[in-house]
Amino acid sequence: MISAINSGLSGLAANSAIVSGAAGNLARFNTTSDADVDPALELVNLMLGQRGFEASIEVIKTAGEMLGSLLDIRV
Repeated sequence: MISAINSGLSGLAANSAIVSGAAGNLARFNTTSDADVDPALELVNLMLGQRGFEASIEVIKTAGEMLGSLLDIRV
């Protein structure tokens, strides 16, 4: 269960980097109309990052519930 929590936390960190990069690229495109930035691709990256955050949070919540159930059983 601890490894599941670690996995969820690692997922949060990885998705944070994805979202941060995509948001930065969109901001750069918005201010400079940079031809190297594809806004549609960056929006897809933002959505993927959001889904990744949601999945990581569910992993952490489920592991926490399992740990809570285990502690209830032992008491």
